[in-house]
Amino acid sequence: MHLTPYPSFSGLRTDKLDSIGNNIRLFHLNAYEVSSEWNSDHTIWKHGALPGKKKWLLQRAYTLSLMYRESNPFWTLVFLLPPERSRAREIETQLQTTICKNMPLAIVIADATFCILESMWKGWTTLIAYIDELLRTGDEIFDLEAHDNLIFDDDLYTRSRRYFWVINCVNESTNLLQRNMQAWTKHREEILPLGQEPLSVKLGKEFDNSIQKCDEVLARLVEVKESFNEQRTKAVALRDGLFSASAVMESRASTRLGENVKLLTYVSIFYLPLAFCTSIWSTTDTFGYRNLVITMVAIGFLTYLVVFNLNLLVIFSKTSYSSLKINVISSMQADSRKGWGKRGELFHKYRPRETADQSEPSEWWILVYLLQRALDVLSFRRDETSEKGPKKSKRKWYTRLWWGAEKGGRNSGPQTDDTGDAQA
Repeated sequence: MHLTPYPSFSGLRTDKLDSIGNNIRLFHLNAYEVSSEWNSDHTIWKHGALPGKKKWLLQRAYTLSLMYRESNPFWTLVFLLPPERSRAREIETQLQTTICKNMPLAIVIADATFCILESMWKGWTTLIAYIDELLRTGDEIFDLEAHDNLIFDDDLYTRSRRYFWVINCVNESTNLLQRNMQAWTKHREEILPLGQEPLSVKLGKEFDNSIQKCDEVLARLVEVKESFNEQRTKAVALRDGLFSASAVMESRASTRLGENVKLLTYVSIFYLPLAFCTSIWSTTDTFGYRNLVITMVAIGFLTYLVVFNLNLLVIFSKTSYSSLKINVISSMQADSRKGWGKRGELFHKYRPRETADQSEPSEWWILVYLLQRALDVLSFRRDETSEKGPKKSKRKWYTRLWWGAEKGGRNSGPQTDDTGDAQA
């Protein structure tokens, strides 16, 4: 039994029903439509409420099932239609003439297929009309105020959500409509051989007319697909215009906010040195107001000088730090002590854009390395003053030991004998 409206990708197919020899031919289509009357109680059909008026988006399925046997002239035709009595009566009225006249099986199938295609086309037109209503019909070009409102959205993002829903709905409908047309193409190839059976001239024309009516409905479905494409283009244009206008307005608001913050910052900076000096002077009155004025002018001048030349100071500090960093990394690479050479290589090889998978070395190691070098210098001076021996040769030995990393490491430096003199 047909319970849920799943799309059919095979269209018409022929399968063995049982061992007696009965065959079944199945033609299945799916469609979307908009309806204002829908009872959602005890239903398995996909449906959803639409915004605005009380309307529903419904998924419809149409199934034509034919069961027959090659050796038996009798056959069974089953229609599975959406649960509306009006639609069932409409299709029944259309097929009543064909069935009552005992038409051949080929004509009955062709007429039944035409009823399904036409009913599905009517459902698609309701969705097109609803989307046109959402996107308007272009009357805003005659009303400048209404037209300008198209680029503004409310706090609930009503227009943005509407355009996004239309684009998504049109994409899904286009894909489903394309599958339906492919199913009809396969179905047409299956029923055309049935029309090649010995038929009278009149019945042959009747069969050709039924196939032609199906092709005409298919042409109307192609127009429906083109309408969906036009609606998608319009929805995308409206969405892009809305986003562009929103981006411009947000940019202007951000600019104004930045200017206000900048003004408040300058005011705070102007009063900051004055407040600092007066807060210190308020603890005692032994310095006098003259010294307070001189101090306020000096501190204020230095503060304003730093603030108004902040960009130059930042550039200068970056340049100085970069030069220092390069020299320290070069010295670190040449250092023979354990770990420093490896860290220097990591600093040298690291590229932010090229090595995204590699973690950036911590620049705190540069400070640690400088502190260690400073401790080495202090240790060298302390040992130099405490030990006895020729100062000249001792200073030469430690100097070579200090800079030996740049020429091959301190382990390869000179050795001293018991007298403290350096040996080559």
